[in-house]
Amino acid sequence: MSIAREPRKRKIIETGLKDLEPSIREHVENLMENIKDVSEKSPTSKIKRKQA
Repeated sequence: MSIAREPRKRKIIETGLKDLEPSIREHVENLMENIKDVSEKSPTSKIKRKQA
C-alpha cells in the first residue's frame, strides 16, 4: 500500500494502467462473448440465471 503514497511511483503505476486499459477492455469483451456463447449452449443456463 505504501507504493501508492509515493507520488512518483504512483504516477508510473497510473500510466502503466492507462497503457494496459485498451487491451484489458478487449480481453473483457472477448470473455463476455465467450461466456454468452457458452451460457446459450448450456442446458442449465436458465437455472443459473434464476439463481444469480
